[in-house]
Amino acid sequence: MGFMKCCYIGIVIFVILFLNAGCKKDNPVSTTGNLVGHAYLINNQEIKMSDNSQITVSVEGTSYHDSTKTDGSYSISNVPYGTHTITFQKNGFTLEKIQDYQFVDGGKNPIYDVGLRAFPTFSIGNLSAVISSGNVSLTVSLVGGELNSYKEARIFISKDSSTVSCEPKFYIYTTPSYAVFGTNNLTMNISFATLYQKGLISGTKIFIVGYPATSVGTKYYDAEGLEVIHDIALHPSNIVGVVVP
Repeated sequence: MGFMKCCYIGIVIFVILFLNAGCKKDNPVSTTGNLVGHAYLINNQEIKMSDNSQITVSVEGTSYHDSTKTDGSYSISNVPYGTHTITFQKNGFTLEKIQDYQFVDGGKNPIYDVGLRAFPTFSIGNLSAVISSGNVSLTVSLVGGELNSYKEARIFISKDSSTVSCEPKFYIYTTPSYAVFGTNNLTMNISFATLYQKGLISGTKIFIVGYPATSVGTKYYDAEGLEVIHDIALHPSNIVGVVVP
């Protein structure tokens, strides 16, 4: 009787373990999902384009990617759950990044309406700077590009003439984009107060350069936490220098 009882108990335990194993196999815990969404292109006249294809959408640091269809839709399969940086890029357009994107729950939080703007097609030059009425007054020429469209420029300031540029580690201050319509000449003012706030004290010589810019100041942060401005065409103006009063 004792032997039979032990056999019975053993069989029951075996059945329970078998059923548990079967349940785990039939209901695996998902760790990946499909990243879906929509992106679009904007031309130099600030009009959404009808063909939004061939935007490369990537999960940064991995091989997961897809290209958008004409309607701008995309779907990236089997993306691991976690915190990711999602990049959107196409030649001739601004690079966009969605940083610290929380991808969980089967991809139920899609990324919609990411816009990439066409880089400016005009050139920038003849930058000059004078001191007047509490400001550094700048003028610059914006030549070429689309007719009947806005033209914009962004200014970068450094204390070193050899490195002044849009590179994050080199500039001390950058302005918002300044815009003009129907003319090639743009005037901008940077107040002394703004320069003082950036630690540029009286007597400091600063160097200034301009870049053609798009209408929206898009940016992201690099691995060192520095702000990267990526709404500009990498064709800078001449460099000018002034002494902070």
